[in-house]
Amino acid sequence: MQADEILEGLNSEQREAVKYNDGPLLIVAGAGTGKTAVITKKIAYLIAEKLAKPSEILALTFTKKAAYEMEERVDIIAPYGYNDVKIKTFHSFAEEFLQENAYYLGFSTNFKVLSDIQQILFVRERIFDFDLKIFRPLSDPTKFIADMLKYFSRLKDEVIEPQTYTDFAQTSADKAQIEAEKEEAEKHLELARAYATYQKMMIASDRLDFGDTLLYMLKALQEKPSLLARLRQTYKYILVDEFQDTNYSQNELLKILTIANLKSQIQNPKQIKNPKSEIQNNLQSEICNLPCPVVTVVGDDDQSIYKFRGASVSNIMAFTEQYPNVKQIVLKENYRSTQAILDASYRLIKNNEERLETKYKIDKKLISATEQGSEPEFIYKDSEQEEAASVAEEIKKLKKQENNYSDFAILVRGNKNALAFTNALSAHKIPFTFSGAEGLFRKQVIKILISFLSILSNPTDNLALFNLLTSEVVGVGYDGLSVILHKVRSTNIPLEEYLRGKVAEINAEERGKIEKALDLLTKFRRESVGKNTGEILYEFLQESDYLKMLSSREKEGSIADAEKIISIASFFDRIRGFQDANLDTGLQKFMEYLDVLLEVGEDAKESSDDPNFDAVRVLTFHAGKGLEFDYVFMAGLIDSRFPGANRSNTFEVPVELIKEKLPEGDVHVQEERRLFYVAITRAKKKLYLSSGRDY
Repeated sequence: MQADEILEGLNSEQREAVKYNDGPLLIVAGAGTGKTAVITKKIAYLIAEKLAKPSEILALTFTKKAAYEMEERVDIIAPYGYNDVKIKTFHSFAEEFLQENAYYLGFSTNFKVLSDIQQILFVRERIFDFDLKIFRPLSDPTKFIADMLKYFSRLKDEVIEPQTYTDFAQTSADKAQIEAEKEEAEKHLELARAYATYQKMMIASDRLDFGDTLLYMLKALQEKPSLLARLRQTYKYILVDEFQDTNYSQNELLKILTIANLKSQIQNPKQIKNPKSEIQNNLQSEICNLPCPVVTVVGDDDQSIYKFRGASVSNIMAFTEQYPNVKQIVLKENYRSTQAILDASYRLIKNNEERLETKYKIDKKLISATEQGSEPEFIYKDSEQEEAASVAEEIKKLKKQENNYSDFAILVRGNKNALAFTNALSAHKIPFTFSGAEGLFRKQVIKILISFLSILSNPTDNLALFNLLTSEVVGVGYDGLSVILHKVRSTNIPLEEYLRGKVAEINAEERGKIEKALDLLTKFRRESVGKNTGEILYEFLQESDYLKMLSSREKEGSIADAEKIISIASFFDRIRGFQDANLDTGLQKFMEYLDVLLEVGEDAKESSDDPNFDAVRVLTFHAGKGLEFDYVFMAGLIDSRFPGANRSNTFEVPVELIKEKLPEGDVHVQEERRLFYVAITRAKKKLYLSSGRDY
């Protein structure tokens, strides 16, 4: 594709953003202004104009989903055979770097990156190897594991290493005068020691977490000049999408790659165990003179809503101060919403005190490329139930005007706030999907799979067998089997043993179903000796014809069965995660893992985001980011939900150790306003705001 073809269809600001490649560039891309199109076309333009080979371009994104979508778009517009552009999340880029340089950095090439739950299980198994007194209560030794791991992750986001934290905590303890200060210092000293222990254990076990990937990559680039030189020579252009969602460590990685003299500024010699030789010092001097990749970041400070995940809005606010001669391009033409919706969003967001618009005197007021549209409509009823019913009725009315159900979204503040709306949709026979309706392990279809695995591993688990037999997989009558279950409980005979005999209470049809199920159990118990959990479960789903039944009903348009298939796929993802992290992948080990998973409260949420489902989407405000719908209902808008309560974490990083520049003013309210702004700008044709008097 030629450069002129790539630029076709772009407005003047988008075209300028694609063509400018002479230095650092900040693209301030408001909601719906085509930022993804700009960044993908910029990649294609660099290749078409021979400014860089595909392998010399690095694009970094915030989520795997965003990376995948960008990859797809680049594949479409880049010439055939030019798909060597590296498009990664920050963490996957860092993980790949550590894998490639593992031997040189002292890592095992077999290290694994643990998920959140895998980290909890890792620490849980070793909890008594930690020197804990305050945070290992006798009544529940594992009570603080999840909170501690979140805290360690936050420390890594701030590039705070164990020794730095320990030194700070010890100094604070030495200086403490009053009892409250001593108590606080002791808490931090215990957490610092636990952090150091955790890091040592992880490395000794060839394990890393997501925060480690960035922390160790940064440290490697500071201590190994040759590695930094190689990366700076490899990439000519680095592009970052959703820059407002990056945290401090991600921004530091970007800076060390793209600012020529940064290394000497941020390196702390005290943190380096081995002093550099004269050769290394000379090499560092050479690196400072190497040409650095040209950096382009795309983002919008008004859409920074992930502070709870460590995102730092100060990264985008301070970008022009960190790079010399930065060019700013503002994308204002909105291709999504009507002007009435955009005006409403602007009236709200301009109340935030610290924004790029006010800081740099730029105009960020979005201009619609579509139409004026109607003003947002406010639905106010006496009760939450009436509010929800009105929303459902409005959806039903609009559906008759040649709309699909998938054109509608209801946004709620939290999962618990959705019940009235899902009930109202059900009452009006409106199909809907709600990712937060229940955890994965609470879904009926997953309970069936867990029952199968439970009875397979423990033949005396009467309840698991009862649940399996009365499920839609086997289809035995509930009432009749309940009588038998009650009977065997009084005789202390396992239900399976009883059913394998001649039972007068069971008719021929039921007997056939039970015998088939028991035969499968016998077969898979035998095979479980040599096969892993995933293989056993998949074969059971095939031989029981359950997958075939769900697929057939899904093809007939059953949304419920399509969702069951998605849930089963999610459960297999969990099994694969277990198998990737454990040498023993057998059934008994997996059941132990599952028991701990449920005990620590890890009940994964999974969603049905397939756009082919013609169903109303019920989403939380945060989950709505990145999506768009013709009609958006922002529900339950009352005080204490907007702005919501400012909930503090169990452990807070000491202010003295925080490196990011914190915004001025009421940080929490400003973030809440940005979340509301993001929700408003999801709507394309019409926005509804609703609440009830009885809240």
